[in-house]
Parts: sequence; C-alpha cells; structure tokens
Amino acid sequence: MKKFKKKNSFALSRMTNEERANYYKEAKEYYSNLKNQLKNFRKLDGMHKLILFGIRFFPLETIIINDLKLKDEKPVIFSANHSNSNDFLILGRAIKRHFFVVADYTMINDFKVNLINKLNGCIYVDRKSKESGKNAFDQAVDGVQKGYDMLIFPESTWNLLESVPILPRMWGDIKIAMVTGRPIVPVAVEYNNNKAYINFGFPIYINKDSNLVDMDDYLRGEMTRLKYEIWENDIYKKNYVKPDYDKWLSDTINSYSGFDVEYEMSMIRKTDDYYKEDFEHILEVGKQIESKKRKRKYPKVDYKKQ
Repeated sequence: MKKFKKKNSFALSRMTNEERANYYKEAKEYYSNLKNQLKNFRKLDGMHKLILFGIRFFPLETIIINDLKLKDEKPVIFSANHSNSNDFLILGRAIKRHFFVVADYTMINDFKVNLINKLNGCIYVDRKSKESGKNAFDQAVDGVQKGYDMLIFPESTWNLLESVPILPRMWGDIKIAMVTGRPIVPVAVEYNNNKAYINFGFPIYINKDSNLVDMDDYLRGEMTRLKYEIWENDIYKKNYVKPDYDKWLSDTINSYSGFDVEYEMSMIRKTDDYYKEDFEHILEVGKQIESKKRKRKYPKVDYKKQ
C-alpha cells in the first residue's frame, strides 16, 4: 500500500476543496485498511508509563466505585461505554495496565488524539466498511492472542441520550472473546460536576458456541447495572449537580472539534427501542453548532461521500 503523508492544518488550509476531498479519501483508504498496526506495541510499554504519568495531571477528578477485580487474567478485553473525548484518558488512568484501543480513522485529523493513539497503540478502522471492520477484527484478535490488553467501545459512538444508560451495542468484543477465549471486563463511566466515576465489573468468559444475541443482551444489562451502581452510590449522590441537558449536549459536542453529529448518530445500531425523537433533537443541536463553525479556515468534508 502506498505510504500516506499526513498534512498539518496550515497545508490543509491552502488546499482547494477538491484537493482536500482527495486528501481525505486517500487518508480513509490508507488508515481504514492498514495492516499490522500493533507491530510496535511491545516497544510502547515504556511510552505508556509516560502517558500514565502525564494523565495524573488531567483536571478531572477520578473516583473508582469498584476497582478492577483481576488476579492473573491477562490479556482481557475492556468493554466500556462511550461518553465523550475524555474516556480514553480517564480509563487509562483507572486501568493503569497498557492496552491498545480500536478507533475510527477520522481521529487522525485531531493532532493530539492521533499522537496519543500512536504512542499508546491503536487500530484504526472505518466503521462504515465491512472490509475495514474485518481487517480491524483480525488485528484485534491477533493482538489479544499475543497477550495484549484491549479497550473497545461497543456503543460505537458517544451516548448523547440522557434517558438511556447504554446504547445498543455492536458485537465486536463478544466475537473477539469467542475466538481468543479471553474474558470481557465490562466498565461503566459517568461524568458529573467535574468528576469522572468508574465502575468495573467482573471478568466474563464467553463460550465459542454462545448465542450472540443472548450474550449481547447480557452484557448490555451488565453495563447498565454498573451504570446504575454509580448513580446510586453515596459519593455520586453527594456530589451530583443536575445539568441542563441542552447545555450539556452542546458543550459535549463542542468538546471535540472533529465530532460530526450526523455521521456519529448514523453509527448507532438500530433496534426496536430506537429513540427517534431524541436522536432528531441531538441532530438539530448538532446542525446549530455546525452552522457556527462554518467560519473556520476550510469547510467540513463529508466523510459519507468519500
């Protein structure tokens, strides 16, 4: 595969719309089908210690409701809910062990996020492509079989609904656990009043002949239970401040400059309990925010058309 040369913001700002569209198309083709993305994982162990040292100074206070219940289990698949751009750093602080993460290829457009991913160990994937998904799956299985811990966000995108603890899950973590024989450790993360709360569940082993639907229902239920344990905890209740939902929604979307609301909402697995009106409201807020961003140096690229 031809090597892709990443350009900085200044170079992008000097491109025409057509040149920029072609640039993002090349980026998608390169990163979403890149092979052997964990080849330097062992060498990154030392770098991970520096990352852990750095995130000690991350401003959000982290409160562990139930800590990791691992003895000699390694590797494991950490399966966490996804709330915002802080999740990776907060979970890194709580887990402490070196893990690799699976992320959408569009993350390369954020310099800081891409740098952290490279220093930590990351498999980039195009969530819209079955071929890219299979490529990422094979690499994730290989990494876990080699003894690497893994972090995955099965909701596939941020949960921006105030009434739903866990969005419908994708099944990647279950399939990887089936193939590798390694356990899934469910994790719930919740933010409120400048504090991050984390609740770890027990390791869950999955038989190779397990029913995917049944296991997904069980894991979503377990992650929901962990979320409710946070909400019902005395420390959480004591510090809780009821947020204004629309303000929280706008602030969360604005917290990551590359967050495309329409694109991200399309990532959610559609089920019978699909909350259409809630998602339509989120999209409307996203459109209002996007209209304010149009003054930036170069226009948004529509990834769906690439």
